[in-house]
Amino acid sequence: MEKYKTISKEGSGEVVEKKSRFLSFLMNVESEEAAEEFLSRFRKKYYDARHVCFAYILRGSPAVMRASDDGEPSGTAGKPLLELLMREGLSDCMIVVVRYFGGVLLGTGGLLRAYTEAGKAAVAAAECMEKIPAVMNFVKLDYTSAGRMPSILAELDLAAADIVYSDVCEYTVPVPADKKNIFEKKITELTNGRVLPEEGSKCYYAVCGGEVKIFEV
Repeated sequence: MEKYKTISKEGSGEVVEKKSRFLSFLMNVESEEAAEEFLSRFRKKYYDARHVCFAYILRGSPAVMRASDDGEPSGTAGKPLLELLMREGLSDCMIVVVRYFGGVLLGTGGLLRAYTEAGKAAVAAAECMEKIPAVMNFVKLDYTSAGRMPSILAELDLAAADIVYSDVCEYTVPVPADKKNIFEKKITELTNGRVLPEEGSKCYYAVCGGEVKIFEV
């Protein structure tokens, strides 16, 4: 498990180049089957479009990278979209660009520019996040100790995914492997050895808009 960048919110855009319309869409995909399903939907919805080009990158060892010019001159559509995903460092994502021909030939340079700008518009409209591998940790603290927990989390650049208040404060904290020991040490020092974090399952987490999101493995 390694951290990676993907999107938390899909994005779309539109570019017009010499009367040709380029509609772009950026979405999450986690398998080749899912990518093909999305493509099938786009082709049905935009059945009257001249081209439906795409590129996607899926995590793996090695990563899966696919792109298609869908009838455009070789390397003018799928390749620039794939290169855009690579430059942005995005994985488990697919860009689809639908072109409605405007009657004017754009040439190789014009197509490269138009598809690249359309892809950029979709990326700009999306929201990105970094998914970090971690292990869920559960910590039960009395209210006196809990008062110092926010400063410990801030010091370690961690965040609670959930806090339950009852007779004690129950914290759920995703902790990356490289912070496991220091997190345990801080909790031990905080409680004078009375409490140790209880480990749960592996997960990925991301902080989006100040909210911690958990993704099961």
